[in-house]
Amino acid sequence: MALTEDHRNAWTVTWTGIGTVFFPLMLLGTQYQLKKNRQLTQALKTPPATPSP
Repeated sequence: MALTEDHRNAWTVTWTGIGTVFFPLMLLGTQYQLKKNRQLTQALKTPPATPSP
């Protein structure tokens, strides 16, 4: 019984470790992608400012 308890505990620690590393990275990545997409759409909406001759 103690063996399964230890096993479950090890898995919990492992998944917690993965979660604490992976989720912030995922959130940062999505925020970065959204920011990049917003900049791209903004750049596409506004025509490039070229001085007219």
